[in-house]
Amino acid sequence: MSARFRHFQCRARREPTLRFPIRVCLIVGATMLVPASLWGQSPDQSGSRQDAAPATSAAEPVEPAVPSSASGLAQAGGPILGDPVETRWRVAAKMIAVEGDAKDILVTLPIPQDWPEQSVVVEEEIVPPAVFEFEPRELKTAPRQMVARMSALPQGDTAIFSLTYNVAVRPVSPPADPSIYRIPAKVPRELEDWLDESPGITHRDSRIRNQARELAEGSSTAWEQIAGYRLWIRENIQPLSEDQEDTTATLKSRSGTSEDRVRLMVALLRASKVPARMVWADLRTFAEFWLEDDEGQGYWFPCHVDGDDAVGASSRPEVILQKGDHFRVPEKKREILNFVNGFASAKGSARPEVGFAEGPVKN
Repeated sequence: MSARFRHFQCRARREPTLRFPIRVCLIVGATMLVPASLWGQSPDQSGSRQDAAPATSAAEPVEPAVPSSASGLAQAGGPILGDPVETRWRVAAKMIAVEGDAKDILVTLPIPQDWPEQSVVVEEEIVPPAVFEFEPRELKTAPRQMVARMSALPQGDTAIFSLTYNVAVRPVSPPADPSIYRIPAKVPRELEDWLDESPGITHRDSRIRNQARELAEGSSTAWEQIAGYRLWIRENIQPLSEDQEDTTATLKSRSGTSEDRVRLMVALLRASKVPARMVWADLRTFAEFWLEDDEGQGYWFPCHVDGDDAVGASSRPEVILQKGDHFRVPEKKREILNFVNGFASAKGSARPEVGFAEGPVKN
């Protein structure tokens, strides 16, 4: 089996994965491939389950369906969806009790979920026999997660949690007539988070608001206004290798990483009362914005700040990990998270090593 896994903590701005007394075991590069049992069935771990059940979506209370035909043409407005591209995707965690028994173990894993352009089917679940809970968690405030609980892991033992999915993602094209879409006069309640501030997105700053207002002048449609924001960022925000503190710093310095540029796009949109959010895909991050058509029906549209895609297009299908940048989870009740990572905790004096990984796999 070959795999291209990444540790969850590799992406910029994603929150710390683990908390004391867990010790992080960085599992990156070729280490991901050895031993093979790390991501598959091991001789002493027989808790494998093959489900083939669709994974339901819970991060968005309301996610409008985007009608499409077999030819890929939208039938009733909104984005145009193409033919699906399938990927086998694996999310995994490994815990090793190296310094003593670990007790009352909790492991959570963010898992892919359904979106209008993405469908997810479970192929296999591998869990330690000692696990007494291994169920998906549906929260309105966070992406879909798998929650695992174990009473104990004896010193020297290893626990592997692995989920394999078939993920079908459709490319997205702009609507046939973008001019009919407008900024909603009244934002639905379930979208209010996407007008709020998020970690690193400071759209209420007067400099962000003034920039958004200045760039919007002369735009005849909402689509033209949004395209103007994107063009300005591409032409005026220079590439930078280190993350900026927030969107205000990106605007002030006229520089930022790829994610900083996307974050600034989201800030300009929110400053203009357009619901917008970050989309975290396999290899890149982009923005998504919500507009209504002339009949009041709303849709989410992608916006890649970098690359060749036009506004409203996402031509390269990639597994969507999460959509959003304003999350809350029970394990970090006092924090608002930009991205939800894997998480692990254990009681007792032991400090188990824990590694998280995600990525496409091939037989």
